[in-house]
This record gives sequence, structure tokens and C-alpha cells, in this order.
Amino acid sequence: MLDFSFTEEQEDFKRTLKKLATEELLPSYTKWDKEKKLPRHLWKRLGDVGITGLRVPEHFGGSAADCVTTGIAAEEIGRGDFNLTYAVMLNALIGEIIATHASEELKEEFLPVLASGEEIFGIAITEPDAGTDAAGIKTSAVDDGDVFVLNGEKSGISVATEADAFVFCKNRSSTWKSRN
Repeated sequence: MLDFSFTEEQEDFKRTLKKLATEELLPSYTKWDKEKKLPRHLWKRLGDVGITGLRVPEHFGGSAADCVTTGIAAEEIGRGDFNLTYAVMLNALIGEIIATHASEELKEEFLPVLASGEEIFGIAITEPDAGTDAAGIKTSAVDDGDVFVLNGEKSGISVATEADAFVFCKNRSSTWKSRN
């Protein structure tokens, strides 16, 4: 028989995040939501408590948490500010993409600032003809020295107006060096 109970460590983590969410996030959530503001200072705050680096390897400043622990974080942070669940889920996805597919140089450059919450990363996958099917993406990025030239169209980019850098996937390879 499978046991789906949380570990004692996960229960402690859940209680800690529930308190943070209800005391620090919830009181201003509707204000930020109505103003259409992403509270950048709270992204960093979540980094300080380890939320933005849950799926980032430990040697890059993350905690290499499992998926269940990451899900607990998303649920508890969502209790206080649904929009800040991006700091959990988006960072988990981007952290895994970079950790798995990037060169060591790019891992060293991007994973520590992702894990710490110092910088906000977005992901640019969605396209009009492909949706979120990464294999169907047509947009390309061509390295032109100090910049990447992007060719194509995106129909949705997470945290597009706030991100410091973006991950965009093309034919199972990824480009991350596209800072604002």
C-alpha cells in the first residue's frame, strides 16, 4: 500500500509557507492584482526563503527539492498571492531546463540568480500555430555577436513585462541568453 502522507520536513515546510503567505502576501494581494503589479520585492523575499530555487541543484544555490515539495510550495504561496505561484512553478520549470540542457557557463551565470530570486525569468514557448507544443515552435534565435536576433511570433510570454531574462525553446534546444 502506498503512503501519500507528507514527511515531517514537508509538513514543517508547509506550515512555514502558510504563515508567510497569510501574513506577508495576502494582505496586499488584491491591491497588487488590481494595479497589475508584480511585487518584485516579494520575488526576492521568496528567494530568501528558498522558494525560487526549489528545483535548482544545490551547488547553484537551490535546494534540489522533489516535485511534491515544490507542489506544496505552489499551493501554500497561492493561498496568499496566486500570481506569485509563478515564482514557484515557473522557476521550477526554468531551473530544470537550464540545469538539464545549458552549458556549464550558462548554468553558473543564470542558476544562482534564478535560485536567489534576484532576477525574474520568463519563458517564451507559446506561439499562434504551436500553442505550448515546444516541438512545433517556429521562432528562431540567431546569435549576432552581443545580441540574439529573434525571428518569429509569440502569443504568450510569462512575466513578459517584468522578466530580466527569458528561456525560449526551438527544436528541443534552448536559448537563455536574452536579458533585457
